[in-house]
Amino acid sequence: MPRPQASFAVADAADTPLAASTADAIVCIDALQVVPDKGGLLREIARVLRPGGRAVITTWERRGSEPADLPPVYSIADAAALAGAAGLLVIAREEHQDWHGQERAFYQAVIAHDNDQAEPALRLLAEEARELLPHSAHVRRLLLVATV
Repeated sequence: MPRPQASFAVADAADTPLAASTADAIVCIDALQVVPDKGGLLREIARVLRPGGRAVITTWERRGSEPADLPPVYSIADAAALAGAAGLLVIAREEHQDWHGQERAFYQAVIAHDNDQAEPALRLLAEEARELLPHSAHVRRLLLVATV
């Protein structure tokens, strides 16, 4: 039974101070693709996750034989296989077709609102959008649910 408390730690994603088998749930939203040691992050999730606990991970994955010049954020070829190699049992892998359209629409709206007076966060997001939007047809957005 889950405990009615939560705690947070700021640490290297592949080497946290958390004790083994202590987390009932782990949420990793859009971080796997930007972490240099993807296998290390997933092994750390497997290490700290309590047996029967759940990890929910969102990320992007290459569609197949895409152009070699994709940005590094799109380097994952098979997220479920990476998770399995790290000791996680993937119990759900979902890709929803409407995610691609929603992401494109979001990025286009961000770019449309970017200007010299825009908030710094919007300016950074617009920069990301300009870099990633041209490559979005070559990747899929995934939701993975895993356990140990």
